[in-house]
Amino acid sequence: MANTYSNNSSIVNMKVLLNEYIKHWWWFAIGVVALVGLTFLFTKITYQKFGITSTVLVADDQASMPSAAALMAKSGLDFGGMFGGTASVYNEMALMNSYAVCLKTVKDMGLNVSYTVSNGILKKMPTDPAMSPLRLSCAKSIPDTLSTMILFKVSVGKDGKPKVKTTIGKRSAFTTKSESFPVTIDTDYGQYSIDTTSFFRPGRKLNESILLMSYSNSAELLAEAVKVKQLNKKADIIQVDMSSPNAKYTREIMERLIRYYNATGMEQQYNRTSATFRFLNERIDSISSGLHALEDEIAAYKKSHKMPNFAYNASLDVTRYDKYAELLRAAEVEYKVMNLVKSFISDPSNKYSLIPQVGDSIGGIQASVKAYNEQLLERMNLANNAKANNAAIKLIDEQLAMMRSNIDTSLDRFMDTYSYRLSELRRLTREAESKMTGVPDTELEYGNIERKHAVEEQIYLYLLQQREETSMKMSNIMPRGVVLDAPHILMEPLGLSTTKKLIVAFLMGLLIPATILFALVRRRDTAIQAAK
Repeated sequence: MANTYSNNSSIVNMKVLLNEYIKHWWWFAIGVVALVGLTFLFTKITYQKFGITSTVLVADDQASMPSAAALMAKSGLDFGGMFGGTASVYNEMALMNSYAVCLKTVKDMGLNVSYTVSNGILKKMPTDPAMSPLRLSCAKSIPDTLSTMILFKVSVGKDGKPKVKTTIGKRSAFTTKSESFPVTIDTDYGQYSIDTTSFFRPGRKLNESILLMSYSNSAELLAEAVKVKQLNKKADIIQVDMSSPNAKYTREIMERLIRYYNATGMEQQYNRTSATFRFLNERIDSISSGLHALEDEIAAYKKSHKMPNFAYNASLDVTRYDKYAELLRAAEVEYKVMNLVKSFISDPSNKYSLIPQVGDSIGGIQASVKAYNEQLLERMNLANNAKANNAAIKLIDEQLAMMRSNIDTSLDRFMDTYSYRLSELRRLTREAESKMTGVPDTELEYGNIERKHAVEEQIYLYLLQQREETSMKMSNIMPRGVVLDAPHILMEPLGLSTTKKLIVAFLMGLLIPATILFALVRRRDTAIQAAK
């Protein structure tokens, strides 16, 4: 009986609820009309946004360097840190919408000035500056130093007389009326002029808002509007997205942004390579002068002692001498290369250049140089996304200066160690020389000169090879970002279409009154049950 009563009670309650719905049908009518009407009005006063997207393949710029000379391999030195590197997709993602790239785009396209034309009472549409009926002009220096936003609301009647309401920051400044264009507005932030363009239609009413911002603020807003993500974790492909009601103009912005992204990347590559090229040229010129001097000394020595070309006869003493001479020559090369790296560090023009990466033969300094180069690359990436006076950049600069000083000190210590090693090898070489029999003193002296010449010649040839490779890199710098899909407008607008919005509004217009009536009936039934 209890179940039957419960079921009958539920049926009675549902009937009561349906009766209430029928009785208050006008609630549903009001809800549907109100929500559908508001939604329809909202769609009329707003524009749908369209998505603009593009995909870019991040190319690997690491050059396959040929193997170094056998002498360099022995010394364990690796100049890969100076002469090449591998592009990181995450660095390129940061560069794509970095402050530097966005600032160049803003300045090139004049994005610090936005034009919005009112179409009807409430509807406003961002306008392509190239198609705006009005044009704002001011001194070129103003956008660089402007510290606030300035809004010009221009209204033009059928009589063609313009009226401009100027708002500086959040306060309303003043209204300027004029009999005709151009209109000149004097403010504390400079003088501005508003004139018509070829798209202006005389005899028609016009309401247009012109917003002026600084280049830096516009660049920050553009950086926020550009969304960059990695399309696939297994591929170095990044996707660039933007959205705007003015899709064609936004597509042009994205095209220009990608162009400046590639230009900035190529400029960075060129600057780094140029610093290396200048350093190599200086060292080659210096060593070349020393080589000429040694060659002249060899020629003069041969001439004065009337020496023919000769080779030492193989013997135990000669073999021992050749062994120590070879070790001495390799040690001298290592010492000179360390001195080369030290000179590179000491040059102020190389303050933000990667230090040549040293190998295992110079011990613990290898890790210090690697850590320094990684920190320097982090600073380069941060500098692309921040202003020059950024606190993080200043902190990294202090750390780099300390690390650079430590590396310089470590090089001094290792060079002292190598100086001792050179002295010891020279002593062993002299002992081997003293045991050699039948070798004239003139030939021993000549051997010393010849060994110095061989050391300088090997370093000279190595630097020539590196300069040639660096020169090829400079002449073959290519954009790091290869555009796979050019910026294009997505077919469907973002969000719900107008039809779907109206359907949702219709359903909500039915659901809200139904929910309210259900709650009222439920509360009334609960009160009746409590009274019983």
